[in-house]
Formats: sequence, structure tokens, C-alpha cells
Amino acid sequence: NAGKIIRLNATPDGMSLYRQSGYEEQGRICQSQGIARAVDMPMRGVGIAGRYVAPQVLELDQQLTGLDRQDILQTLIIASAIAVATHPDGTLAGYALCRVFGKGRVIGPVVAPDVATAQALIGFFLTRYAGQFLRIDTHAQHDLSAWLSAHGLAEVDPAVAMRRGVAGHSEGIFALASQALG
Repeated sequence: NAGKIIRLNATPDGMSLYRQSGYEEQGRICQSQGIARAVDMPMRGVGIAGRYVAPQVLELDQQLTGLDRQDILQTLIIASAIAVATHPDGTLAGYALCRVFGKGRVIGPVVAPDVATAQALIGFFLTRYAGQFLRIDTHAQHDLSAWLSAHGLAEVDPAVAMRRGVAGHSEGIFALASQALG
């Protein structure tokens, strides 16, 4: 479709097919998983929120990503715990979702204005579910793998983010919903 952005995450086996179909590489996706360890860091302004924040989450997501992901996010919000980071005035700064997935839980998406806020949101769920199996799929550009590994989630099975069409901006996306969903 003309004017549409199509994104996918490719395994090494699919790379040549996607390149031949007009997709361009946009960076590496790091899948990290393992038994979570609690995070010892300040998380002021971060806490669990009810589904009542869904409209603010949808608005913030579009603002920070430049993408319209309302349909998939509304579905994920129903199945997820929602952590939010707020500014001192109470407005939403970032959010993270965490839901049952595979043999444990998956954290994602995580959308935030900066790495520190993203780490606080992720750290909230690492601490909440310490001792349990967690997974998170992050953009390599944000360099979270070593920090995640220090908290029990080792990097496994990388993928390559690809797109066809004019892209939005992904700087605010620190973790995907999952490699399969983006």
C-alpha cells in the first residue's frame, strides 16, 4: 500500500527474502530472558495503574513514537499490568505493559522519553516479578542488554528490525510488545 509503513523483525534465515521484497534494515532487536532479579534504583513517580489510563497511554504512545498503534495497544492493555512513569505535575511521562506470555511474562511495549525512565519502568516489573521468568525484546540502539543481564535476563536469539515505506520514529520505543508483534 502506497504511503504505508510496514515493519517486521527478521531472523537471519528471512533476511534475504525481506531485502528482495524492498525492506531495509533499521537496527538489531535483542531478546533478553531469564529469572528476574530485583532492581535497586530509585523509581519515584513509577507505579501500577489501572486500565483507566488507557486513553493517556494511547496518546503518549502516538506522541513519542509517531505511530498509530491504537488497535494493538488496546488489545494488549486488556491483557496486561500497566506501569506508568509520571512527571511531578502528574502527567504521563512513559509506560510499560507486562503480561503472561510463554513460560512466564513478557515486558513490552515500553515507551519513554529517555533511557532512565525506560529503566525505571522495566525495573518496576523486574522487581515486582523477581524470581520469576521474564522476557523483554529491546532495540539494540538503547544498549539495555548489559543492564538487563545484570538483573537476570540474558540476551538470546537476536533479530533485525526492518521496514518498508516511510518510517515514523522509534527513539521512544525501548521495548517491543514482542518480536512477533513489534
